[in-house]
Amino acid sequence: MAHPWKFIHGSETLGKWVYGSLFLVVLPWLLFQWSYWASPNLTLDPVHAPKTGMTLFVIGVSFLCWSMLVLIRRGKGLPMNAYPPPVFVASGPYHLVRHPIYWGFLVAFLGIAIWSGSSVAFWLEFPFLALCILSLLLGHESIDLKKRFPGITHDVLLELPQKSVEKPSLLQMSISLAFVMACWYLLVKFALYIFGIGTNINSGHLFPDFDPLSGGLVSFFSITVTPFFLKRQDMLRKWTVQSLVGLATACWILVMMPYVTASFLPLIPNRNLRSEQELIWIFTSAPVFLLLPSAFVLESSFPVFRYVLRTGYGVMAIAASLNSSSPAGYWIAGISVYLFSSNLGSIWEFVRSRSEKLANSWKEWSFGPVRVLNRGLYVGFTAAAISMLGGYLGGQGVAWYLLLFGTICVICGALWAQLIEGSDKLKRPFGYYGGLLGVVVSASILRLMHADVWMIIALASVMATFGQGLGRLGCLVNGCCHGSRVNDPLTGIRYEHPRTRVCGISHLKGQLIHPTQTYSLLWLCFSGTLLLRLWTTGAAYPFLFGVYLILTSLGRFVEEAYRGEVQTPVKWGLRLYQWTALTALFAGVGMTCIHVDRVYVPPSFDPKTVVPSLLFGIFMFFSMGVDFPASQARFSRLV
Repeated sequence: MAHPWKFIHGSETLGKWVYGSLFLVVLPWLLFQWSYWASPNLTLDPVHAPKTGMTLFVIGVSFLCWSMLVLIRRGKGLPMNAYPPPVFVASGPYHLVRHPIYWGFLVAFLGIAIWSGSSVAFWLEFPFLALCILSLLLGHESIDLKKRFPGITHDVLLELPQKSVEKPSLLQMSISLAFVMACWYLLVKFALYIFGIGTNINSGHLFPDFDPLSGGLVSFFSITVTPFFLKRQDMLRKWTVQSLVGLATACWILVMMPYVTASFLPLIPNRNLRSEQELIWIFTSAPVFLLLPSAFVLESSFPVFRYVLRTGYGVMAIAASLNSSSPAGYWIAGISVYLFSSNLGSIWEFVRSRSEKLANSWKEWSFGPVRVLNRGLYVGFTAAAISMLGGYLGGQGVAWYLLLFGTICVICGALWAQLIEGSDKLKRPFGYYGGLLGVVVSASILRLMHADVWMIIALASVMATFGQGLGRLGCLVNGCCHGSRVNDPLTGIRYEHPRTRVCGISHLKGQLIHPTQTYSLLWLCFSGTLLLRLWTTGAAYPFLFGVYLILTSLGRFVEEAYRGEVQTPVKWGLRLYQWTALTALFAGVGMTCIHVDRVYVPPSFDPKTVVPSLLFGIFMFFSMGVDFPASQARFSRLV
């Protein structure tokens, strides 16, 4: 395989200079330009603390330089993905954390954002860079490391405890506690402000009215001492993971607070909440969903005191809830978050097993020369449902524009896939990135019709994330977009039906493969909730489209790394759709820089949206679920 950067005049030295310049010169310049041009679209106040920012910058740069020097000296190579060092390094900063270069870069950039007081750098660019690094690690670097250094593993200090029955060290206990407490603090300090609730982000106060420790100093103390009484590393790991997942869940609930307010308050018997801030306090004070994992993990170390621990921690949780004006709401929130965070394994096994069952649910019915596939029902129903959602969000008359927009995007997706994947076995494939090209075509047509093009594109972005995600149910049935082999039975699924692409084209019948369609579904629905929240907060239309491209591209980059479709070409070490994902990613960054004044349109249901929604559902049903098996013409067969 040709080296990905050797195409530059065939010179490896020149390739290194170009690659290095991209990250040392071009990337900082692009980030500066992004910060300038995207600022009109971001109304969040900056975090401005020059001394703190400069301290973080110095720490980050020092750690970054140390990590790079160690890699050059001991790894006998350069800190470049395109030119990786031939020797595995596990000492120095690489013994402290995994991927220390990335950690140093993120800390340094966060310092710049806080020092400069740039709201775009803090609220947009920093999360973007963190997600990009995570996607690069999951979608390329970790896989590449396993290929280049098979069987090599090393322990680092700052990471989750291992799944071991050995006694954890004092350092491991302290690190776990510090990480949980730091995340709790950040949840309370930042999550409320992001959505306009709470006090000034630069002040020293966490809340204008509420103290996060008001749930009880005794319960707070009980949480903080829990790690030091755990006798096994796997129990310490379980406590840490459950606590962090609970805090992350509470954070996401805060993000979706308007919808939580509407759906959560009717469940509370004591309805004397003074304001939405009281509901927010319920989710951020956290003693219930931190006390419960503490109790159930501690009892594994002290089984004799099982009932004493349960009773004691339960009393503390009740005492903490009594400080709230709605103890019932406090308990409902805490127990719900705890049940989710403590049953992730069971939840995933349910999702995995349902995915496998759906993957083997192929059905077809023939009516003369016409064949109907059951996967079309999933796609058609999803298309009609999201079109109704679009009509509700966009107001009167928008559903017909959405029908035109969606139809053109699907047609362009079919044309694109014919060029890339079309063959005798694949007469009617569909390609997502052809649909993105369809955005340009449909936007040109809508402009001639004097429609609000940016509004249609932004609305379609919100709809598309849910539509693509739920549409993966049809992909599971068909076997398209399937994963590569995996050895873990707790992760993989098996296809048995001979009609699916997994069996008929990739010849992986009965083998464990990654359920990449399910990965995609989960990520896209998560992204859809964020886009829906941005829509309701009045984000600019191009900004919404840009965030859509960024989120879907990052997810697709990782997803493609675990796909196993044999027809997808590989170029310069990456699959074709990883390169197109990177292209769409940069296009999304550009979109967030375009400022268009937005006119608020209140959501409303219009009965006139029913007809175009049904038409779009029928169109998608025929596109993805009806074909002509005896024909050899282009676009004739789905199988």
